[in-house]
Amino acid sequence: MENRLYLDNCCFNRPYDDQSILKNYLEAEAKVYIQKEILNKKYELAWSYMMDYEVSFNPFTDRKIQIMKWKNLAIADIDESGEV
Repeated sequence: MENRLYLDNCCFNRPYDDQSILKNYLEAEAKVYIQKEILNKKYELAWSYMMDYEVSFNPFTDRKIQIMKWKNLAIADIDESGEV
C-alpha cells in the first residue's frame, strides 16, 4: 500500500527530547501529526523486529510501554530474514 509508513525508534522517542530546541519540537509535532493520521486510517503503520529490539533497550519503562502500544496498531510486522 502506498500509504504505509515506518516510524523508527528515533521518531517514537522525539517527543521525549528537549522541546525547547526548535528542531526537536518541529520533529515531535510532525511525528504526533503522523500518529493522528494513522489513528484516522489515512496511513498504515508498519513495525519491525528491529523496533522490538531497539525499544527493549529503552531505560524508561513508561516510554517503552507507550511506544510498544503502537505495535498493536501496525498493519504489518516485518520479521528478520535473509532477504531483509
